[in-house]
Amino acid sequence: MDTEARWRLIKDARAAADLSTHGLRRLNKLFETAAPHSQTRVGPKTFHMCLARQGVRDAVLHGRLFSELSLLDEHGKIDYRDFLCLLAFASHERVQDKIDLIFEVYCEEHEPVTSLSLTQLLHMIMLARPREERGAVLEELEGIWTEVRRGLDAAESTPEYWMAPSVSVGLQKYELLRA
Repeated sequence: MDTEARWRLIKDARAAADLSTHGLRRLNKLFETAAPHSQTRVGPKTFHMCLARQGVRDAVLHGRLFSELSLLDEHGKIDYRDFLCLLAFASHERVQDKIDLIFEVYCEEHEPVTSLSLTQLLHMIMLARPREERGAVLEELEGIWTEVRRGLDAAESTPEYWMAPSVSVGLQKYELLRA
């Protein structure tokens, strides 16, 4: 699916439901309640049920959102957090609100998320790109990541900031906003 088609699909979803950060928080709660045992991977039945409870009544739109905007695993399931983050990126909300929502979506009750790794950030960003563009986008984002970490490391004077940029280090909310 090309970028233009993805944005048309997201526009269709916006017309059918509240996809503001407030609406996406509600949808996140619906997924959390519906997914068994704190699992984040859901199949089409759970996905459709949650969207219907969010107010999206169009079953064709449910199917398109499930299959075209998400990465299916070998069991035909998606990680609903990735789906919500993609919608957050596409929302017309303030950057601060989007970042807050993304951290909330990845936060678990027993283990709060304080930073997102490069791998998590890249995965979320890559979902919005067509397959043929992903290699070039990945290369550019890795360069940006290196510059961001280098700039943050240089700005800090504490000894624990000596380490080189790493995909596992992650960025905290305030770092994403500064970047």
